[in-house]
Amino acid sequence: MIIIGVIFFLLAGQALALEKDYEIAITKGAYSIDKGEYEAAIEYLNAALNEKPGDLNATLSLGIAYSRLGDYEKAKDVLQKALSIDPYNERARYELGVVLFKMGERDSADDQFLALRDRSSDEDLRKGASTFIELSASSRQDDEKKYSLGIIIGGQFDTNTILEPSNPDIDRGTEEDWRAIAAVNAGWKVMRKDNMTLDAEYVFYQSLHGDNTDFDLQQHSASISGNYTTKNGMEIGLEYTAGYSLASGDEYSMVHGPSLELGRSFYEGSLTALSYAHEFRDYYDSSVFPTNSSRSGNYDAIGITHSVETKDTMIVSISYMFDIDAAKESYWESNGHNLSVSLDAQVNKWMFLMKASYSDRQYQGDDPAEGEKRHDQVQQYSANVVWAFHKAYNISLSELYVINSSNVQRFDYDRSITGLYLMVRL
Repeated sequence: MIIIGVIFFLLAGQALALEKDYEIAITKGAYSIDKGEYEAAIEYLNAALNEKPGDLNATLSLGIAYSRLGDYEKAKDVLQKALSIDPYNERARYELGVVLFKMGERDSADDQFLALRDRSSDEDLRKGASTFIELSASSRQDDEKKYSLGIIIGGQFDTNTILEPSNPDIDRGTEEDWRAIAAVNAGWKVMRKDNMTLDAEYVFYQSLHGDNTDFDLQQHSASISGNYTTKNGMEIGLEYTAGYSLASGDEYSMVHGPSLELGRSFYEGSLTALSYAHEFRDYYDSSVFPTNSSRSGNYDAIGITHSVETKDTMIVSISYMFDIDAAKESYWESNGHNLSVSLDAQVNKWMFLMKASYSDRQYQGDDPAEGEKRHDQVQQYSANVVWAFHKAYNISLSELYVINSSNVQRFDYDRSITGLYLMVRL
């Protein structure tokens, strides 16, 4: 009897130790999720499951951690396992619906959300489910509408009329000028699948100046882009764009090339994207721009952007980009470091877009007029207010202010552009 008692005592002690290890792991896992440390949370929750295999609480929390990390395939598997443990667990059903929605499996997501909306006793879960059902319906309507057309008309007042910021040294008569703006954007949703999209777009742009008609610009741009989302939540975007421009009716430039973007969410509400772009640039001489072709060459840029969405109404982004601009003449060749911060916020029918950027650009060859290498430091500040007063109509008021500080005098300038536009979506 004494031996049996000792055995029971030892087994009870071991069980208490295992329970303690489980409680520590599950607590640390939940705390790590709250702090946004999802990789650490996954380690703790797996440890908890080692102590208690098949535990509902640990399984559900592990699925949430994978979801917040952006690993939707693993999150889906784990949350389905949680529902197999308890088919009536509403939180597991909601989290699975969110994962399926983000994976593009909208029919399956709707099944989860409809069950919650119709039967859940939790008001917050019902509201959340209803929101996702509305988003899914709106997304379906967008997908069913294969073609889109947007029109922009408006005007700008420019305190320093130039065609391109890097090339302002053209005799233009009056620096200040008004111009009318018109643009047409036509889109085609070529393909839509659960994790893949393919789109084509054409943009026409025309500006007409009051005095400096030599700077009337017409642009034609066409692009085709594809996006693929992998099973672990990585977004891969590839695009090829070609643009053709005329200045005052004369050929000005032909620019085309590919771009690649890789995006991944490392915690809920975030997106980190790496990007690369290459452009083949051909510029053409004209009576107004007699040496324009000297800028022809290739352009390469690589960058990183990190965005955070807060409260579903605000996005804060910070970006860095390094670019190399090659040209026929060395005094047009340059390397640039570019840093920007932006804030986008939406309040009811109003949208506020703000951005500040700084660029440090070093040119490679001596400027032919000054005899020294050009060095520009550019600050740009922009603000845009958009009022969506109708489903198909927006009014936008914008301001852009540029400070281009340069050691070469003719490239040292300030510029302000104020614009008012009407945007129509058909």
